[in-house]
Amino acid sequence: MTQLELLVQALIVGAASWRVASLFVQEEGPLGVFWRIRNRLGIDVDAIAPAGVRGFLHELFSCVWCWSVYTTPVAWVAYELAPIAVTIVAAMTVTILIQKRAVG
Repeated sequence: MTQLELLVQALIVGAASWRVASLFVQEEGPLGVFWRIRNRLGIDVDAIAPAGVRGFLHELFSCVWCWSVYTTPVAWVAYELAPIAVTIVAAMTVTILIQKRAVG
């Protein structure tokens, strides 16, 4: 693998990883599935609680960076097994960036 190919893979994996982490933390998701996961776990990510009181799951479900520790290695392995699937998820990120740029 050349350095350029590795860079492209890192960009695709990074974009896909962010997309999945963002779904878990910030979005309802298709049919509200990610909202329901957070709700079932009793996690109200909008509620403010002192850091020591929140617990691991609240911290995880309120932090894209925290999720990325888990989603990035999974996305990297997934890319090795099914690069097109991971690239599609990464393309969703590009779509979001274009929309945010267009709308402002």
